[in-house]
This record gives sequence, structure tokens and C-alpha cells, in this order.
Amino acid sequence: MRVWVTRDEPADGPLSAALRDAEQDVIHAPVVRRTLVGDPRELLAGMREGDWLVMTSPFAIEAIPADVARRGRIAVVGGPSREAAERRGLMVAFTPSEPTGACLLRELAQKIVSGKSSARIWYPRSAAASEPDLPETVTCISPVLYDTDAIAYDESLVAEAEMIAFASPSAVRGVREIAAKTASIGPTTTAALAVHGVNPDVIAPTPSFAALARAIQEADTSRHQRA
Repeated sequence: MRVWVTRDEPADGPLSAALRDAEQDVIHAPVVRRTLVGDPRELLAGMREGDWLVMTSPFAIEAIPADVARRGRIAVVGGPSREAAERRGLMVAFTPSEPTGACLLRELAQKIVSGKSSARIWYPRSAAASEPDLPETVTCISPVLYDTDAIAYDESLVAEAEMIAFASPSAVRGVREIAAKTASIGPTTTAALAVHGVNPDVIAPTPSFAALARAIQEADTSRHQRA
């Protein structure tokens, strides 16, 4: 199956590689570009040992120097974020019951409140993400770390796609017209597609690039069996 990879990654990026391992043909045409708007060292200069560092995207994990990240306890949403952290040798101390940033921040705040801890939450975020609404007793520092912009892509190239692979809400917003079957990596991406009236044909059973690629492969196999 010809699968359009919309995420901001190089041609040999993790989703593209997982799809090739799953014997799918990759159309590499990112629809968004993420760029740092602040120096991670300066933004996190005040983080103390025992504070929590929340990172909800592989981009943030890769942008923050490992020695800076290790000053805090690391919390990620799971899936690609956990994989990115582990690739950098970072120990993940907390993941939420649901793989979303909102759930992560809410449950982490509950953990701090119930433990009567003075730990603060540091949440270097995308400019597109809102500041979290947390209890007043929880201190959350949420500087903007990066911006995400839609970029032009080759319409003639993606016209050949039989499925569009989405790994983030920003990628959903970056596609001008969804004219093929769709595959979603997880809940927040599925919710973004629903805003556009799209019900994904494939949803990864767990939010990871490998799981998304396997789910697409299974859909492709099923399609050929029905033919």
C-alpha cells in the first residue's frame, strides 16, 4: 500500500522506517515543520532536582539536552515519546493512564497534590498548545519551546497515496484535503480527525510508530485477501 507520511521527519525517520519494515511503500511528504523558538537550557534553567519535566512529543525530547533533562523526573505520554526518551538514555518516571498530554498533566498534578509534594511541573510546550489548567496548589512553568508551521507539499506526489498516516493533530491540520483512507496513531490525533468529520480507517492499538505501521500492514493484508 502507498502510505503518505505527513509527520515532520526525514525520509528515513521512525515512522517511515517502521512502514518500510512492514512492507509498505512510503510517500515522504511532511506537511508541518517544527522549529525551536527558545533555548532549552535557558527555559529550564530554574528546574531543580525533584521537579517534574513533562515532554509530550519526540521533538521536545530530542531538543532538550540530556544533562538538562536529567535534572528533573521525566514524565511522557508514552508511545513515541517514551521511545524517544529511552533512545537518549533518559529514565521515564511517569506515564499516564491514557496517552494524551491532558491526561498526563492532570494525573501528574493529582500525584503532586496527594503526595503533598512541593515539586513543580516544567512543561516546555508547542506554541499551539494551551497553558495547562491545573490546581492552584501546583506550580507549572510552561514556556514555549517550539512552533509548528504548515508547509507546502507536492500535490501530484500525494495524489498517489492509498492511505494517509497521521501521527499528530498538527499534521491533520496541515493537510488541505483528506482524499484517501486515514490511519491515526492515537486518541488526540483521532480527535483532530473527527473535527474534520473523518473517522480513521486504521487506529494503532497502542500509540507508537511500530504499532501504527503494523495496523496499516494488517489493513493492507485484509484488503488483498478480500480482492
